[in-house]
Amino acid sequence: MEGNKKILIRKVSHDDFDGLVKLYEEVWPDTDYNKSEKANFVLNESKGVSYLAELDGKIVGSRTSFFQHLYWGNRPLRCVHLGDSCVHSSCRGKGLFLKMNGSFLKDFFSAAVEGEIIYNISVYASRKAYEKLGWHYIESLMALRKFPNLIQVVWHAKLNPRNLSQPIVWDRESKIKQIGIDLLGKREEFFSKTPLLHVRYDAETFSWRMKSKNGIKVFIDDFGAIVYKIGKRKEIVEVLIGEVFLKSYSKNNLRQIIKKLSSSLHPDIISVWVSEGHPLRPWYEDLHFLHNPKQKYLHHGVRVVSEEMKEIAYNPYNWAISSLDIDTF
Repeated sequence: MEGNKKILIRKVSHDDFDGLVKLYEEVWPDTDYNKSEKANFVLNESKGVSYLAELDGKIVGSRTSFFQHLYWGNRPLRCVHLGDSCVHSSCRGKGLFLKMNGSFLKDFFSAAVEGEIIYNISVYASRKAYEKLGWHYIESLMALRKFPNLIQVVWHAKLNPRNLSQPIVWDRESKIKQIGIDLLGKREEFFSKTPLLHVRYDAETFSWRMKSKNGIKVFIDDFGAIVYKIGKRKEIVEVLIGEVFLKSYSKNNLRQIIKKLSSSLHPDIISVWVSEGHPLRPWYEDLHFLHNPKQKYLHHGVRVVSEEMKEIAYNPYNWAISSLDIDTF
């Protein structure tokens, strides 16, 4: 309640787009991304099960999600990945986060939707609220970094290690090149050798993912393709690898295509988010991609209902996701 006014929790409709964008601009005024383009990707290009909180005709909270093309081996799963979740500063401390998510969960796991699995990457501050709603957090997804030229890194960091932890400002221009069906098929064949929770990128799914207009770029050469983003931490140039698609999967070919990318872009840092079960994870580590010494694992949350899905999803080595599979990429 806000005074004598009741806060309404309801499903998101098409007419709510502008109101949600305004909410995101008010809640995250200094966050470096285009709120309108992100909302369009989640609500129009992707859709899903989404709820909001409304007070006196104004949207004051959101819980949005989009359906994800997640597979367990060759078995498709009814899955959503959580998108923007927030509460306006004027309405915090009223339990809106729990109420919106409660309605969302009831809907997603209903007989009408037949949802099987939810996953998200959250900040520590929201983790406890998710855990109250039955989320299980697993130690699976990690951020790895490689420094192609240490002398260049030190120079650009101005001899101040703190500059390495500055907020990154991403280049927002998307440069999309379509990846051939054969290359997408090679990845799926490689990922399906053993049962793993992974996003299957067929031609339609890859094209959909490129619609986020979030600065995604595609590098293609004789070894395959890399989906990436590039940005700066002051003068420090960083490339974030979303996913690598190889014509032939081997550690040497991964090394070669990353070397080609590095020669083209000259980054100070190359990073990737990758889960324990991702087939390329041990190769990244062999190629001197390093763990964050302060925090190895990101807050990878999972929400399931059935005992079968708990057995599958709670095992960190069953997850084969990377940066491209996360909504913030």
